[in-house]
Amino acid sequence: MQWEYKTVKLEAQGWFVGGKVDTHSLDRLLNEYGHQGWEVITAVDTNTSSGQTRDILVIMKRPSP
Repeated sequence: MQWEYKTVKLEAQGWFVGGKVDTHSLDRLLNEYGHQGWEVITAVDTNTSSGQTRDILVIMKRPSP
């Protein structure tokens, strides 16, 4: 079986660079992709030099059409 992949970047919101992730928006987005056949493989955060979360990267896959 062959796969296709998608990477989605979500920005953390808050003071300075980084902060909180809106989990309700994240759930809504992931459910939309799930209905299209995408499955989350992993999610990682990117950090600033001070350790604050800047972005969340969500990597997904689904069978290639």
